[in-house]
Amino acid sequence: MPIAILEIPKTIAPSGINTSQAKELCEKARDSLHDMLNVPDPRDKETRIVRKGLDETILKMAFTIGPNEYPDFKPKSFFPTKDQVKLAGRSILKIIKESQLGISQVVIEAWRDTTFLLREEEIPEPVSPVSEEALREIGSNLNNPRIRLILSPQKREGVSSLKELYLPPENGGYQEVALKLSNRMTEILGLKEVTAEVEFADFADTDVSVEFDCETKPNNSISQEIRKYMAESVLYILDSCQSTKEGSGEVWVRQGQPERVVFGR
Repeated sequence: MPIAILEIPKTIAPSGINTSQAKELCEKARDSLHDMLNVPDPRDKETRIVRKGLDETILKMAFTIGPNEYPDFKPKSFFPTKDQVKLAGRSILKIIKESQLGISQVVIEAWRDTTFLLREEEIPEPVSPVSEEALREIGSNLNNPRIRLILSPQKREGVSSLKELYLPPENGGYQEVALKLSNRMTEILGLKEVTAEVEFADFADTDVSVEFDCETKPNNSISQEIRKYMAESVLYILDSCQSTKEGSGEVWVRQGQPERVVFGR
């Protein structure tokens, strides 16, 4: 799921960034990466613009790699070479140099052993494929588990209408959703705490996105069947909450650190 994420410092005023121009640049960079890495699915593209506590503007390109990333396409595996990544990075550098957005660097991240699911239809409450004891064993090998709920501008605009539903007016009930997601992951994995964060994007192709991240001890990665169970549990909660049940949705369960290549201007 190649995604282009433009990370803008929070110190830059909204009027200091032309969102339409930023969106166009992200799409050009995303399309270039998609083509140069030969992503099997022609529709697998996404863009997001967010504000971060950074000192500089960064364009981050992230995607998943593995033997079965695109089961409905040939090839179903996706393992771009280092040369392909370097060529893509250089191509994107040319694109950002032509812009006036002041992007200081391009970061390309390749994630292994992750699970990405789109919300395509309402699903029943998922059932764990393993015992509670097995889940707790998995949880005992995780460090710094955290979950982030990212909302599109359309969801921010919907906050006023949600006030009528007696949801917290400051975020339209989204903090409550994040807490439910955190509690569910805590319950599933038998953890003490999963920190939760709500983030509003300046632009996002997807209305509701959830990202779960954690570090794992050596030789103790979370299996595909458990990651899928976790992702489906997230989608089930999104479907059951008034503020997140409408619109497009996705969840990305990640572990460890990505293979990262940084390109400076």
